[in-house]
Amino acid sequence: MAQQHLRNILACLDMPTLGQPEAFIQARDGLFDEAGNIGADSKEFLQNWMDQYIAWVKCTLPGSVNKTETKNELNHDERRDTDIL
Repeated sequence: MAQQHLRNILACLDMPTLGQPEAFIQARDGLFDEAGNIGADSKEFLQNWMDQYIAWVKCTLPGSVNKTETKNELNHDERRDTDIL
């Protein structure tokens, strides 16, 4: 799987990668709807992954606050400019 191979290469180069949650995206029925938007079955999963990724990026930036504070900043009830929905 190409995605896993890329993760292995990045690890070899000592590049930081998000360990969990892990997502391997495959283009299957339900990933996109008829209009080309993210399908209803995929929205919640992908939004959760994006939220975790943003929190991880904030934690890994130089001079970042501690991980608990950054994760607590994410309020899942508020829409953000990073929403994929």
